[in-house]
Amino acid sequence: MKSIHVTKDLENPIVVDEDLEKLEIKLDKGKRAEVVHYKKTPKQETKIILEPNSQLDYYAIQKQVQDNSSIGEAELKENAKLNLIQTDIGSGRTSNNFTIKLLGRKAEANVISLFHGREQDEAEVSIRVDHVAEETKSNLYSRGIITNKAKNTYKGLIKIHKTAKNAEGRQESQTLTLEEAEAYATPELEIDNNQVACSHASSVGQIDRGKIFYLMSRGLSEKEAEQLIVKGFYEPAFKKIWKEEMKEEIKKLIEERI
Repeated sequence: MKSIHVTKDLENPIVVDEDLEKLEIKLDKGKRAEVVHYKKTPKQETKIILEPNSQLDYYAIQKQVQDNSSIGEAELKENAKLNLIQTDIGSGRTSNNFTIKLLGRKAEANVISLFHGREQDEAEVSIRVDHVAEETKSNLYSRGIITNKAKNTYKGLIKIHKTAKNAEGRQESQTLTLEEAEAYATPELEIDNNQVACSHASSVGQIDRGKIFYLMSRGLSEKEAEQLIVKGFYEPAFKKIWKEEMKEEIKKLIEERI
């Protein structure tokens, strides 16, 4: 197990690039930090605690580990903010479950989930956000592509508790399938307070053959046309990643799988 306790603002990111089954991250009141975690082991567990007014940018990069499972939990206190970017590009059977608890007033969580499956891969991504305190915010954004005979299931749940007056929760999931791939997306809202603003949207679809034929008429092969469309599908998600060097690294990891 590795424990990271941030007691002062950090200018440089903390990079965790080792075989770990458990990682704990805690930020003291008002502190800011960035953690880049390269997940390498078949089983991983992450626990995050953010004290009031702290902010964590957490990149959870799942490399191509065969048959892996990951469990994460984060607790955010008053005015704390978590920006979570996670990639799931492992092979075989993969499972990623993350729960975020917004315990303090004005706590905020922003989650970007990117995945890519191929061949016989089977993946399950599950994100849950519990709005416990007033004026909390969450944004869940998922985008991925599966090809060949791969299967993917995305589950997103935003739970608004009775105590979460004036909470805001939004989620969007988009999945593109090719060949015989199967995808299932279930964004859900559970609302126990009427004074909230929530929305969700989900889409699962195949590549538009008309776009492929158009690109082929411009001189591309069918494979080249598909690759161009696939790369373009991820672009809206890449634009949401604010740090340029991490954006390029994640883009490279995904494009190696295309």
